[in-house]
Amino acid sequence: MIHTVELSKQIDNDTFNQILSAYFFHGIKLNNYQTNFICTDFSNQGINKITLCRYDKSGNQESVKQHRTYYSILIILNLAKLVGQNDSRISLYQICGFKEIRDRFRKIMSEITSGDIDLQELCNIESYTTRRIDFCCQFKVGDPQLYIYLLNRGKFPSKGKYCNMGYENSCYIVGGKVEDGKIIRHGSITINIYDKQAEMKAAKNHGKGYTAEDLSKAENVLRVEIQAFRRKTIYLKDTYDYPDRCLKHYLNISLAKELFLGYIKEIAGTADYYTHRTLKSKVDNLSTKEVYKSTRNKMSDVLNELNGNAKNRPTLQEYIGSQSGKERRNLKITLKTMDDNGINPIAIPNKINGKVIKISPPPPLQSVYSLIEDYFASKGSTVPTDDQLDEKHLLEEVMTDDEVEEDFIESMSTIK
Repeated sequence: MIHTVELSKQIDNDTFNQILSAYFFHGIKLNNYQTNFICTDFSNQGINKITLCRYDKSGNQESVKQHRTYYSILIILNLAKLVGQNDSRISLYQICGFKEIRDRFRKIMSEITSGDIDLQELCNIESYTTRRIDFCCQFKVGDPQLYIYLLNRGKFPSKGKYCNMGYENSCYIVGGKVEDGKIIRHGSITINIYDKQAEMKAAKNHGKGYTAEDLSKAENVLRVEIQAFRRKTIYLKDTYDYPDRCLKHYLNISLAKELFLGYIKEIAGTADYYTHRTLKSKVDNLSTKEVYKSTRNKMSDVLNELNGNAKNRPTLQEYIGSQSGKERRNLKITLKTMDDNGINPIAIPNKINGKVIKISPPPPLQSVYSLIEDYFASKGSTVPTDDQLDEKHLLEEVMTDDEVEEDFIESMSTIK
């Protein structure tokens, strides 16, 4: 279940110049040390972007020779397009095994390198390192905007960010932020949950050529993405004892399931959504054997504080932050008990900004966690993707010295 991957490979000066001179690349100088040269001529074949990176740094580390220049090639792939399974802008990619991806990559890269025998190593996808991989699933729901509203009121880590990405109430994001319509990530992962049609209609996507049919297929689609960056790919390699960071190791449904369920539980909880009245009934119906009466009373108080005042409903994070140290610790224990018993502290409101909320079929409204559980319980060998990704809206990132040392220097001994 992948819709974007970024691969990297160290190259020498001759290879760098040979590729740079063969096609149109536009240069972006990121700082005094690093310049990227970008080509998007092959996006229709699934190679969305080729970046040639030149890094020239005077270093003090023993492993960095003074004034040494290092070169790499970075490739962003749309796997659905690469293997010819992009029937629409909102299409499902069936996991077909690594062989088809490997063979298709070799064929396209052989065309790009014009069959030059000196460049054939560029055609071997297994010689590349995975720097980023985006796991993704999407769902047809009654109202994606309702999910975003509930998520933004609900559970998320204190370091998480949520914002609208330039289209009103349409995105819930953890591990990143948005500036001028561009996603700026931090840390090892970014989690995006958003209304796909609203994202396609956003001003930042004007000019992508979405048709009425494309927008119709995206109607009521809630998309969930986990973008794993370099540090996360290293962590996964070490955790699962992968011999390297070749893409084939990460194309694993069990791995995707573990990441989705683990992170979504952390940022959004597991319990389905109900109305305030139904939630209070669920609490009252808990037996003493399941939950002590004093705890049930605390649970009812939480529900009333979060959902009782229609004009002033705090987010869960605001509510937790308003408690003193001991009260906060006790509140978190209560919240865990609620989640364990399938009671979401955030209720489905009767209205949002004056708009009456109607749910068909009637509640419960499946939580994002429940949607993902059902997704993996089904055949599950599909990945949602579209053929216009947001790479050009991601800021070009400057490599850190650590990245240079790992991605360049340690491999220079293999480059003559």
